[in-house]
Amino acid sequence: MIGTGDRLVMFLVDGREGLNALDEIVAERLRRYGKPIILIVNKTDGIDPQIATTEFHQLGLGEPLPISASHRRGIATLWTGVLHALPSYESSEIDTGSSVKFAAIGRPNVGKSTLVNTILGTERVIA
Repeated sequence: MIGTGDRLVMFLVDGREGLNALDEIVAERLRRYGKPIILIVNKTDGIDPQIATTEFHQLGLGEPLPISASHRRGIATLWTGVLHALPSYESSEIDTGSSVKFAAIGRPNVGKSTLVNTILGTERVIA
């Protein structure tokens, strides 16, 4: 069944502020977890996404994905990455009565609440 042991980590960082020591600490801990990680660089609106993501390659977590949660830019690409990172299931294998557990990981003020609200399509999280 989907959700039984499937894990995917979405690690959110701030593209405007850039890489910092706390990001490196979190990345090291996440690597030890041994699960697939999508590195999301938020707040890339109005700046070149390639420049905003460059220094985050140092974390060694794969290709950073630039998004702007507040402007919904990059959200479709994020969903594609999520779908590719998780195992695929036949519709008969999905328990529609089960819930999805979700954790937004990142240092303060990187846009976790904004991303969760954007994903859900409603104001569910207030920072």
